[in-house]
Amino acid sequence: MDILIHKLTCSSCGNIFQEPKILPCLHTFCKSCIRAFMVETCTLCPICNKKIGITKVGELCDNVFLYSAFDMLALMKDRQCFDCDICEPGDSSSVAFFRCPTCMQYLCELHGSAHLKARATKSHQLLTLDQLITNWKLAYLNRPTYCSQHTKEQLTSFCEQCDYPVCNTCIVNEHKGHSHMSIYHASSLFKQATNQLIGQTKPRIIELRDTISGIEKMCKDISANANTAIDDIEECFNKQVETLMERRKQLVREVQNCKMERLEALHEQRDRLQMRLLSVSEMYNFVDDAIQNGNAADYLDIKNAIDEQLQLVINHQDELEIVEEDYIAFHPNDVATQVAIKFLGYIDTRYAYPPLCTAEGPVCDRDNTRVQIFDLASYEHVSSLDMTTYIRDGPFDIIIDSKGRLLVTDPNGNGIFVFDDDGNLLYKIGSMGQDVGQFGGMCYIAIDDRNNIYICDSENSRIQVFDERGTVTNCFGSYGKQHGQFNLPSGISVASNDKIFVADRGNHRVQIFQLDGQFLHTFGTRGSLHGEFDFPHGIATDIQNNVIVADHYNTRLQIFNSDGEFQHKIDNIILPHCVAIDKSGHIYVTTKDNRIYVY
Repeated sequence: MDILIHKLTCSSCGNIFQEPKILPCLHTFCKSCIRAFMVETCTLCPICNKKIGITKVGELCDNVFLYSAFDMLALMKDRQCFDCDICEPGDSSSVAFFRCPTCMQYLCELHGSAHLKARATKSHQLLTLDQLITNWKLAYLNRPTYCSQHTKEQLTSFCEQCDYPVCNTCIVNEHKGHSHMSIYHASSLFKQATNQLIGQTKPRIIELRDTISGIEKMCKDISANANTAIDDIEECFNKQVETLMERRKQLVREVQNCKMERLEALHEQRDRLQMRLLSVSEMYNFVDDAIQNGNAADYLDIKNAIDEQLQLVINHQDELEIVEEDYIAFHPNDVATQVAIKFLGYIDTRYAYPPLCTAEGPVCDRDNTRVQIFDLASYEHVSSLDMTTYIRDGPFDIIIDSKGRLLVTDPNGNGIFVFDDDGNLLYKIGSMGQDVGQFGGMCYIAIDDRNNIYICDSENSRIQVFDERGTVTNCFGSYGKQHGQFNLPSGISVASNDKIFVADRGNHRVQIFQLDGQFLHTFGTRGSLHGEFDFPHGIATDIQNNVIVADHYNTRLQIFNSDGEFQHKIDNIILPHCVAIDKSGHIYVTTKDNRIYVY
């Protein structure tokens, strides 16, 4: 019974169907439920989200296939709920005992016996109601279907020309002359074709179930792997904490040992000097007493001994220099540690769903006149694109837009070359020159989230902006030292807060602009202290809008917040040239020794 109740329950209201209607997508709901959600969801099926395509509930067909299930449920609740279809209404003996599936009639015991004796029906199989419930075959409970035109006539034939069932009266009137066949024969023929479609559909159901099972398993695996990763993170950081605590103990021990050694040395020096002071003081008192209170003869008798001892005191090199210093201080030297902690560990998801993301990074291999593609998870080489045909002296700078296209600059200013992800040239932007839309030589490139292209036109000391098809939309900057002017700018980045950051190499500073080129702020001057530069040569911004600057001749990276306030630095990088950062926060730096360093 539970199976029947589930079959007859509306998924919208959760109750037994009331006037069940079939939607075009073959999902069934109560008539009242359909009327409600047709208003609320703009005629979308709540299950498959497909458009219903009608405006009136009355246009929908009843789900007659549920009638047998309703009758079975009624029988299971009360075996005497149906009367004989032949007996007169109200006859006390008309309670149904048999069911004839062929005639689709309920029969009492009397009419059931007659049914088996009549010539036309004696071959029919009669089932008792108990047998119906035991066999649980809903097809035995099918109700007769009547013609919509001749409401007392059952549908007995199928009009092949009109492609729908008809009654005998229809055949001799409205469908006269049309070819037709028995409704059972037509049903058998069409069921064969439908069964073929069902056969083709069944594997899809299996595939969907398998995929759902795979998703459920993957959800469990993701949770398990996430918990394992969290445990590993806890273990890693606990070890780091232990290491830090051990280092703290070591440093404290060093301070304590230094203190004890110095105090011991000072105490020894103090004890020696106190003994010396006592000796000299007693001699001084003796001599002073001899001079003040002794008679002349006695003084003269020991005069030489006194002079000798006093001379020894005068000539003695006492330890008047304190043997130790009081300076003890702790220098954290923690900038590198803080940077290391910031990038300590990374989350390796390994697999990236191709339609959603990419895990590859392109690198300009200028001397070999090619672009190399690397897997950012394993740093393994994936492929190479030969640039010889397009860029004779090798690619200079490169970026990937949100559509997966490669934008590559020419070191001689011959233009920006745009390739698809297979390396096929789509089009070229600009040419060599000084006019707007032309380039003076080395160009650095950036894009925003709308695929607008920002070119740091170094030798023309300006920034040019193009839309994704290469039409110039803005150009700002000129040669000079004033705000908004440049001296060989050598790096550009567009942050997610819609600010443009430019590494103004010759002026040893970074300038910040709005997207329209309006000057906002500048930071940095020439020098080697924090926040100072010596020919900044590349720039990038991360997802928090921190600014990473390749401080070329200071052989370091400097990291600033979006307002230009110094945060950290990474030292000992051999002439860093270009810098980039991925979404995981890893910093990639190209250097003079033809290497890429990852931090």
